[in-house]
Amino acid sequence: FADICPSETDPFDEIWTNRPALPKSPVSLFPMEYAGKTFLQKINELRLLLSVLSEGGGFFVHDLADIAWLLNIRGNDIEFNPLSLAYLFVTQQEVVLMIDSDKLGKAEKAYLKENGITLCDYDNWKEVLLTEVKKNHGMLIHVSPSISCDKVDFMEENDIDYEVITSPLE
Repeated sequence: FADICPSETDPFDEIWTNRPALPKSPVSLFPMEYAGKTFLQKINELRLLLSVLSEGGGFFVHDLADIAWLLNIRGNDIEFNPLSLAYLFVTQQEVVLMIDSDKLGKAEKAYLKENGITLCDYDNWKEVLLTEVKKNHGMLIHVSPSISCDKVDFMEENDIDYEVITSPLE
């Protein structure tokens, strides 16, 4: 058996000197005729599930396909996949999208604002989790089974209560 030990740093940062930056492909709105449901319908379904799972809990969405589906957006950060690099945090009161805002045009920013979605930088996921947990008095964070080790390690190191559940977006 092998032990898996997460690293504090990415060892490739030191040896891959010409590593490309994260992609910045534009985000587009997914037409309602194909989406099937509006963002508000989808977010209300997720919030209903959250209320059943725990009073006042939140859901940290890290699966790019779940984010694209829930928000009715598409991107092209991963070749041949209509996805954009992002994270999403959902509570009964808030939706916070962590994404590079340079990917968003006027129409996309207006859509997000109209739907009450707060924008934060993609790299600020740690601050968003800490702020939301503090603001909501130690809420339980729900995550899907595919969450990465660095996210779990961060939550454990910062005494954030979390629960792994099957993604409600499947």
